[in-house]
Amino acid sequence: MNSKRLFALGGSLLIGFAALGEPIHAESDSDLSVRLERAEARLVELEAKQNDSWMTERRTEEFKTLIAEVLADADTRASMLQGHALAGHNGKNFYLTDASNSFLLQVAGQVQIRHSYNNRDDDSATAAQIDEDEGGFQVRRAKLQFSGHVADPRLNYSIALASDRNTNNVSLEDVTVSYQMYDWLTVEGGRGKLPFLREELTSSSSQLAAERSSVNEFFTTDRGEGLWLHIHNSESDWIKGVIAISDGANSGNVGGGNDFDQDRTDFSVTGRADIKVSGDWGQMNDFSAWSGEPTAVFLGGAIHWEVGEAGDNAFVNDPDYLAWTVDASFENEGLNLYAAYVGTEVDYQAAAPPNDEQHNGWVVQGGYMVIPDKFEPFARYEYINVAGISDDVHILTVGGNWYLNKHAAKITVDLVYAMDALNTINNSVVGASVGLGQDGTSSGLGLRPDDGNEDGQVALRAQLQLLF
Repeated sequence: MNSKRLFALGGSLLIGFAALGEPIHAESDSDLSVRLERAEARLVELEAKQNDSWMTERRTEEFKTLIAEVLADADTRASMLQGHALAGHNGKNFYLTDASNSFLLQVAGQVQIRHSYNNRDDDSATAAQIDEDEGGFQVRRAKLQFSGHVADPRLNYSIALASDRNTNNVSLEDVTVSYQMYDWLTVEGGRGKLPFLREELTSSSSQLAAERSSVNEFFTTDRGEGLWLHIHNSESDWIKGVIAISDGANSGNVGGGNDFDQDRTDFSVTGRADIKVSGDWGQMNDFSAWSGEPTAVFLGGAIHWEVGEAGDNAFVNDPDYLAWTVDASFENEGLNLYAAYVGTEVDYQAAAPPNDEQHNGWVVQGGYMVIPDKFEPFARYEYINVAGISDDVHILTVGGNWYLNKHAAKITVDLVYAMDALNTINNSVVGASVGLGQDGTSSGLGLRPDDGNEDGQVALRAQLQLLF
C-alpha cells in the first residue's frame, strides 16, 4: 500500500471514528479490524471511480485528436480535388488529370500473342530447298500509347510506341499534335495513318481476323508524315472528311528514311470522305455488330495522288501514281458485312519498267454473333491483280472470335488459304516499287513468298489479345 492510500485510509478512519462519536481507545481489536477492511474496500471503490474518470478524460482527448486529424485529411483531399491531380481508370484507359480539365494524360496498351503455322510447297526445280512447314510463337504486337490534351481540351497529343516482333526494338510508331480551330475543323501534324483504306484506318485491335487482308497490305499507304485537316461538325453529322498533305505513302513507316531529305516524293495529297447512312460514328471503329447497337450503314471513298522524287539520282525510279478506293459496311443484330475495292495507276519515271501499270484488288468479309457479344464466326475472300504477274491471287480466310470482354480480351483462331502463288511482288517483278504497301506476304500475316510457281499455301493462326 503506497503513501497516498495510507493517507486516504487514515483520513477515512478518522472521519469514521468521529462520526461514531466514540473514542479510539474504546474500540476493540476485532472492531478495528472490521472497520479497516471496510475502509480499504471503500478506498478501492473510490480509486476505481477515479481511474474510470481519468480513462474517460484520456480517451476523450484521444478521440478529439483523431477527429482533428481526420478533418485535416479531409480538407487536404478536398483541396486536391479542387486544384490537384486526379488519377484512376475510366473503364477503358488509365488516366491522370486535374479538376479543371486543363491537363489530361491517358495510357493505353495492346498485347497480341500469336502462334502461326504455315505450309507451302517446295519447287524441286529451284536450286535451294525450302522448309515446307514452319510454326512457332510470336509477340505479334506490343504497344503503349499516351494521349490527352495540354492547357486546353482543344490542344491534343498522341504518342504510340511499338516493339518490333523480330528484334524487340522499341520504336516511335505514331506521334501527332492536333488543335481544334473551329467546331468543324481540326488541324493535326506529325506521323500517322494516311486517310486511305478503311481497313488500315481500323485499329489492329478491332479487326475480324487475326490480321488485316493481303489486299490491305499490298495497297495500303500506311503511315505518312505531314499535316491532316479533319473536317467535321458534330457527332450527328452524316458526313465527315480528312485531307492529308504528306511526304507520301509509307513515308512515316518505322525503319528509316523518314527525314525530310529522304522522302521519295515531291508532293503527295490524300483525301477521304465517309458517309453515315444510319447508326453511330463510333460503330466505324470496328467491324463487329454488338448487342444494343443500332443498325449501321457506312459508305466511304478515298483518293491518293503522289508525285515521285525528281532530280535525285538516289530515287530515280520513284513513280508517280494515283490510287483510289471505295468501301461499304453494314451492321445489324449481330450480323456484319464489309466490302472494299482499291485500284492504282503507276507511272515510272525511268524507261526500263513499263509505264502506266494498273493494279487492283477487292475484299469481302462478314461475321455473325452466334452467341451475342461472345462467339463470332467470320469469313473473308480477297482478290489481287498486279500488272506483270501472270496469275491473279485469290485468298480465303475463315475463323472465329471468342470474346472475353469484347476487343479488350479476345481469342481469335483462323485459317488462311492462298489458292495462287504468292510472290515478292513489289521488288522482283514490277520494278523497284509499285508505290504502295508491302507485298502481302510477311511473317506478320503468317504467309510466306511461294517457291517458284507453287500455290495452295496454308496458314493457321491462333491469337490472344489484351487491351488496357
